[in-house]
Amino acid sequence: MTGCEVGVEEDEALQGMRRRSVVSLLRDAAHTDVLEETTWEQVRQELRDRSCGVLPGLLPPSREAFVVVFPLDRGEFGRMLEAARQTAESGTQQAAEELAQAARSLGALTSVPSQRLYRGVPPLPGASPRAWLDHRVGMEGDGYLAMPAAEALGALELGGRAPRTRDGVFPLPPYASPGSWVVVRRGVLSAPGLVLTGVQAAYSHREGVGAEQLISYLGTAAAALYPEPSR
Repeated sequence: MTGCEVGVEEDEALQGMRRRSVVSLLRDAAHTDVLEETTWEQVRQELRDRSCGVLPGLLPPSREAFVVVFPLDRGEFGRMLEAARQTAESGTQQAAEELAQAARSLGALTSVPSQRLYRGVPPLPGASPRAWLDHRVGMEGDGYLAMPAAEALGALELGGRAPRTRDGVFPLPPYASPGSWVVVRRGVLSAPGLVLTGVQAAYSHREGVGAEQLISYLGTAAAALYPEPSR
């Protein structure tokens, strides 16, 4: 299967999601081996016509790179992946807010109560900036909050170090700029957090294992869901 097709042997939540080489997509959609802006846009358009998305959607670094093709209209995972792509590639407030909502919707399907419920207990005096940010994200965003990138990174008080995936901010620089919006998640491990970690890997390692890591994280996240996730 080449991606977006449904197979009965698949995990229901992840049907149609595939790791694909850029050159195979070029040959299928644009009938060429040449990678450039115009041929890559042909690939994206052909996928859109089939209600499929591709992540990352940016022009790949080479024909040998890999991407993930996924259905846009099937389940919470497809909706979250598309929202994450738009957030990473546009940085708009609307995209970030849609991603935060998609993450909340996916989180509501988890079978782990601690991922679905936040009791709103304030941190103790002297708690870390991360703890206070977690509290705000839980109270205002039910675990996933869209924020200006500058505000989110400032709240973490990183002391000059570069932000990391474990800091719970998506996307990371260079895809997050001071004027863009990001989504901040609570520090607790969660199914949506795993998805965002995988998407970040896909953007950070576009030439190498990023797409493979995303597929792996999606599988782990799917295992945390109820047996029959809503459509």
